[in-house]
Amino acid sequence: ECIRCAPGVICDVEGMTNPCSYSDLPTPYEPIVNFNGMPTLEYEFPQGARPPPYSMDECLALNSALGTEYFYGELVPPYIDILGRGPHFRQTDPTSLRYQSEAKCYRNGQPHGSLVYQR
Repeated sequence: ECIRCAPGVICDVEGMTNPCSYSDLPTPYEPIVNFNGMPTLEYEFPQGARPPPYSMDECLALNSALGTEYFYGELVPPYIDILGRGPHFRQTDPTSLRYQSEAKCYRNGQPHGSLVYQR
């Protein structure tokens, strides 16, 4: 929730009413594929011409020491849009699926929102 000058945030204007913006909100998990070794959004390709998906090990190896941005598993319904993006994620392997027919690699750089949003 964006509150009126959250603790630990310096507000430029006394009584600031909008300390956070759209970029501070949580972002959805987006499916990615392996396009010539580069992680690329799955929905940028037509259904019949999609590059191969990442395996679980390849997907998790994309994460750096600075943070986790890539996840392997499935999205939990009901809030999945037509592009295959969604806010609720379940980490799983391909043999333990509950909601989808296949596990995929997903990218989400801000699943819980920014620090300002979380305060």
